[in-house]
Amino acid sequence: MDTVNTGEQPAGFGKNRIEALTDGIFAIALTLLVLGVEVPSTSEELVPASQVLISLMPDFLFYILAFVVLAVLWVFHHQQFHHIQHIDRTILWLNILTLMFITMVPFSSSYADTYYNEQVAGIFFSVNLLVIGVLIWFQWEHATTDHRLVSPQLDPCEILFEKKKNLLIPLLGVSAIALSLIGVVWAAGIFYLLPLILFFLQQWHDRHCVIPPGIGR
Repeated sequence: MDTVNTGEQPAGFGKNRIEALTDGIFAIALTLLVLGVEVPSTSEELVPASQVLISLMPDFLFYILAFVVLAVLWVFHHQQFHHIQHIDRTILWLNILTLMFITMVPFSSSYADTYYNEQVAGIFFSVNLLVIGVLIWFQWEHATTDHRLVSPQLDPCEILFEKKKNLLIPLLGVSAIALSLIGVVWAAGIFYLLPLILFFLQQWHDRHCVIPPGIGR
């Protein structure tokens, strides 16, 4: 790995390789999601195509949900590493651990849509997303504590904004698990609120945070 050692920041690892690995893992996970939508076999009896499509609705709903959440997680990671100037061993292993749970999402979403009426399936899917969200939150917390891996000029408001964003998926995950435990069917659907909450959080950011030239988002 390339090292970074200047008079302005402590020595650390270059971030390009971990960004490339992360982008590749996200791309594979996003692609594998569609494999969870399986057309049922109709060898013995001819079933109308419209009926088959209706029977696949749980698959499509979980495919869209998982795709949206993974896309949002990729955006979170991309924005974090825009601010992170270099990485250390802690952020490296936190990122690798995060990728392990990201590769699990195609399985957990397929499992959840197959057994969407079963409490344990929905909880398993929600826990998967919850763990990813917590790990991404820890990455940002580690990187920004005492501006360890970010620019000393990075606005505290921007740091706070990223922390709030990173808490959304863990909070929605806890809510989905709680709803499942009290018997709500398809409680994981609460993750569909994520884009709407992000929209309002972005409005708060635009009103309260001023980004100095050259820092970016």
